[in-house]
Amino acid sequence: MRETGNRPIGSMEVANYTFKHFIPQYDVRAALPGFAMPTLIVGARHDWITPLSQAEEMHRLIPGSELAVFERSGHMPFIEEHEAFLAELRRFLGLEAPAAAAEQP
Repeated sequence: MRETGNRPIGSMEVANYTFKHFIPQYDVRAALPGFAMPTLIVGARHDWITPLSQAEEMHRLIPGSELAVFERSGHMPFIEEHEAFLAELRRFLGLEAPAAAAEQP
């Protein structure tokens, strides 16, 4: 777990309990076809916690969804491919970088 100073953020005990007791029973696939909002699904080629096949399945089940696959990332593309992740998020949200920032070397 990440640390701030000497205080850990998160608890391995809580994480282990969640993975053991809740995750195996958490299945919302039947509800996904009813999603009617713009949806960006983020997947990563080397994610060993949430396999890419799960992101691909969500993409198939959510009408009109978009799937962004980060080829060089594991479970944290927002860190591992930070700039590419932000660019994809901005694209999906229809945001563009300010012109002044784009002109700077």
